[in-house]
Amino acid sequence: MARTMSHDIDLDDDLKALVADGCGRNRLRCLIKVFVDRSLADDSWINFCGMSLRKLRRSLEALRRCADATEAINRGFVVSFVSTDPSYRWLRNLPMLLRRYAKQLELLTRIHGPKKHPLQHFLKANLVTYVRQTTGKWHDREVSNLISAVLNKPSYDEVSHRMWRRNHRALISIWQAPARRKPTAGANHPAFLQPPPTLA
Repeated sequence: MARTMSHDIDLDDDLKALVADGCGRNRLRCLIKVFVDRSLADDSWINFCGMSLRKLRRSLEALRRCADATEAINRGFVVSFVSTDPSYRWLRNLPMLLRRYAKQLELLTRIHGPKKHPLQHFLKANLVTYVRQTTGKWHDREVSNLISAVLNKPSYDEVSHRMWRRNHRALISIWQAPARRKPTAGANHPAFLQPPPTLA
């Protein structure tokens, strides 16, 4: 039976079990509370990334065209000359950053496709991956209880969660791959958007 979770999330038995297995208390609270703080009542592409899925796909093409144009400009004398100054070196990296940005967002559109609830799936994958990377276990029972409570969905049980996890392996893998690398001290980047290369 799911338990209703208020905005001030207390450590119940499931949270305590995850913390005892190595998860950070504050990190868990943040990962769960974001379900409440974000407006999942409007779990649409517009709320997820600021525009409809169709418009986002058109924007990705525009980003790539902008990267091509920027690269052509960079081959000219002015940028080539100016970018020898370390403080302007970022100009040479701009086309690569634009293409990387477009590629990462396109990956999300391929995984989510026209599905409903893109934001909810995104947040679930974040929580699931954190627990897995921290404890070495999926903790399906504890995680499903927390999600069930925060979304007020009594029918979302351990079996439902395990099925969700299997059906969203590609989404979870986006978060998992960067987590395998040694994190940069003080970094707290979402896994699907990697920190850009040093521009200076």
